[in-house]
Amino acid sequence: SIFDEFQEPHWDSLFSKFKEKVTLIEQQAIEFLNRAFQNLRSAEGAFKLLQNFKNIESRAAINKKMAEKFSDILTRYGHEVRQFQEIFRKNKECPPISKSCPPTAGAIIWARSIFHRAKRPVLSFKTMPHLLQQPEGQFACKEYVELGKEILEYEQRQFEAFQTTAVDLAVQLLKNNILVYDSKKNTYAVNFAKELQLLIREAKYLDQLGGFELPHTVLNVALQQDKYMKYVEQLELLIDSYNSAVGDLTLVQQKLLHKQIVELDKCLSPGLSPLN
Repeated sequence: SIFDEFQEPHWDSLFSKFKEKVTLIEQQAIEFLNRAFQNLRSAEGAFKLLQNFKNIESRAAINKKMAEKFSDILTRYGHEVRQFQEIFRKNKECPPISKSCPPTAGAIIWARSIFHRAKRPVLSFKTMPHLLQQPEGQFACKEYVELGKEILEYEQRQFEAFQTTAVDLAVQLLKNNILVYDSKKNTYAVNFAKELQLLIREAKYLDQLGGFELPHTVLNVALQQDKYMKYVEQLELLIDSYNSAVGDLTLVQQKLLHKQIVELDKCLSPGLSPLN
């Protein structure tokens, strides 16, 4: 029996070897933790990995190492926030905007994407409130809040710059003639300004983003986009038919049909004057 006193030397030897193996496993686990954290690209990923280890009952040495890693994660997060801030400051005057986005809304979307990247880890950290109470956590949170304030101020400046000119621009563009006439080519064209289309897109994007109170004039124009586009489409079909029919006429045919052409021009003439 292993409990026989004559087996004590053998038992001591076995127990000593067992402790050596435990120590070796602990060292291997700690080395694995160190390697795993070296390969992680973000504080958020490191935190999630550490959370998985935390749910496993471990020995004191491993728990101590994990506690050190939590502090390292907070330090790393602070570094990431500073990187986000550097990217924001470097590109805020000419932000990388998606081709599908209008300038003002695109700049705000870009700025918010940076803030959301910084925010995600904080939401994870809040599952362990004591982390943020550590000196490293408090310092990281301070930098995160400063970045948030800087981005919020940027959003407000972008919107105010848009708002300053939006109402006057919308009113001015709506007063444009509906049609324009090219006397050299004897053709008409629909005069729906690209600036007005851009203004409508900005308004719709900003409304969807939330947090901004659009001027009523601008919002009203944006809400009528479908109606405007329907009118433009119908007018373009009409004008294309006119240009095609009249443009293909010879000089002789134009003289023969002069009266009818004049009547057509009279029908289109209201579009050459402001209607609003």
